[in-house]
Amino acid sequence: MRIEVHNVGYGECIVLCGGDEILMSDCGSSNIKLPCGMNFTDYVKTVVIPRYAGCGERSFLLTHCHRDHSCGLRHILKLYPKYFDRIFLPAVPEDACGRLVLLEFALYVYVFLNRLTGYSKSNTEILMLFSKAAHAAGAECIFPVKKGDVFVSGGTEYEILWPAATGFPYGAGFVSAVENMDSLLKGPFMPDSAREFLQLKSRFCLAYKACQSAAPVSPVYICELDDIMREITAAAPNLPLLPCAPEIEKILLDSSGLYSETLNASSVIFQNIRSTGACSNDDVLMTGDAPPEVLGLVGDSLYGCYYAVKAPHHGTKSGFPPVLRDIVPPHIIISNGLYSGGGKISPEYAALQSVKHCTNCETCAFYNENGYCCDDFAVCYDMKKAPGLTIKCGERQVNAESPPCGITVISA
Repeated sequence: MRIEVHNVGYGECIVLCGGDEILMSDCGSSNIKLPCGMNFTDYVKTVVIPRYAGCGERSFLLTHCHRDHSCGLRHILKLYPKYFDRIFLPAVPEDACGRLVLLEFALYVYVFLNRLTGYSKSNTEILMLFSKAAHAAGAECIFPVKKGDVFVSGGTEYEILWPAATGFPYGAGFVSAVENMDSLLKGPFMPDSAREFLQLKSRFCLAYKACQSAAPVSPVYICELDDIMREITAAAPNLPLLPCAPEIEKILLDSSGLYSETLNASSVIFQNIRSTGACSNDDVLMTGDAPPEVLGLVGDSLYGCYYAVKAPHHGTKSGFPPVLRDIVPPHIIISNGLYSGGGKISPEYAALQSVKHCTNCETCAFYNENGYCCDDFAVCYDMKKAPGLTIKCGERQVNAESPPCGITVISA
């Protein structure tokens, strides 16, 4: 396996290459302009798309619906709808009562904050995720993924470790926000439009459940989702006029951080399935933006060693998983950027003996404090002749064609 890490600023685009097949895990950026000076949309069009155009099979896996992971997929599907042969999308998990709390919150945002376009666009993508992908690439190419699912790419078999399909541990504050908004709409003096929205919300969630229960998704369920969303859109203009609308708007704005954290907590985590019991260079753990407590929940499914681990949440301090201190893989991939929305790279990574493959040292707390890369005096065991300091690796530069470790940072 080869791993290519695209320098997309503060975002993520990591490509697992096996033979003439690729699996692209996320493609997005929070940076309009990248460190190379190119716009992100132009980078996707002139670098990402052509680089893998000749591959025999192209698959895409989206870990979660944050812009810095997802917006590149929209660009690719707009330019070349049939670019990917398979698109794996995260299923929205159910809580212990079977509710899709994440989806319900997004529906409230869509209806009651639609006029606040920035918030709405960044928080409601999940609503039409399956529909838009199916209309662009074809329903037969869209596969919902959840804990326990297995797929093959590039001759490697992968398993999904998270999110759990049912019994998902939504935070109490997040659940309370949705329940409080429901209660406001159920008030005794609310007009019929309030109760009608609650009914539409329930119908939409049931249709979404049905849609993500099939792999690939069914065109019938996609049509049902579209029909209900049209009804919700038609009802939306009157709902912000309800007497309780200001209270709902306040709950949504106050809970925006909780929504973002919940999206991260439901990130897809996946790894290869070992063909033998021994550790190999194909062993990789992909973590999306999963927080440390989620990595703890899947701890029993993790291997004792990996060749490469993708640092969760761009290597930030809040996302550092203690389990890495036990695994200490030879290689850690960190995708951070000049606009460090979640914070700089944590010094915790510098303390590990692993070789770090970072897209931008300037966002590293260790680098800023010491003036040199923590890799300079780390030992790499994958150098061509013999193990040695990474500072002596001739293929260490960006865009190296065939580094001995098989991991390359790509930049325009």
